[in-house]
Amino acid sequence: MRKTVLVAVPLAVLCGCLAEKGPLTIAERGRRSAYAVVVPDGASACIRHSAEEFTNYVAKLTGVELAIVGRVAEDCKAVRLRAVGGLGRDAFRFRTEGRDFLIEGCTFE
Repeated sequence: MRKTVLVAVPLAVLCGCLAEKGPLTIAERGRRSAYAVVVPDGASACIRHSAEEFTNYVAKLTGVELAIVGRVAEDCKAVRLRAVGGLGRDAFRFRTEGRDFLIEGCTFE
């Protein structure tokens, strides 16, 4: 049986994780965000739960409610949550991919 664990750590995101071209701001107190959290059709229950936890935490910290969508509109940036192998049980990887911000967490048996 395969088990997936992914927990978003939004504080790191909100503190301005550095992208190649400078700080990356997902949400700023009271301002509309250019980002939406993408949870594609067929995503695991863990990914869906992580997206909800992430958006709830961001809202509590900043007052900004990020939308959870199946796919992102052309004029919107995405936060994507992914379960990947090769990371330790409690490890996360934050990176950018084009205009999108990725939070990757472990997958284990």
